[in-house]
Amino acid sequence: YFQSKNELFAAVMSVPVSALGHFSAAFEGTDEGLGARVVRAFLDVFETDARSSAPLMAMLRGAIVN
Repeated sequence: YFQSKNELFAAVMSVPVSALGHFSAAFEGTDEGLGARVVRAFLDVFETDARSSAPLMAMLRGAIVN
């Protein structure tokens, strides 16, 4: 089964757990610069991990529509 909620979420979204680590790190710290950190994490994962690209684009499209 799953060791953590992150692993469960990653399995459901087909996003490797390593990609989720980038986003967890982006949300650490103050609210100032949060948007820039999240965008940087998204682009870093998108450009370096081909397995994460499609699910990340699906999440981004869903976020824009909703």
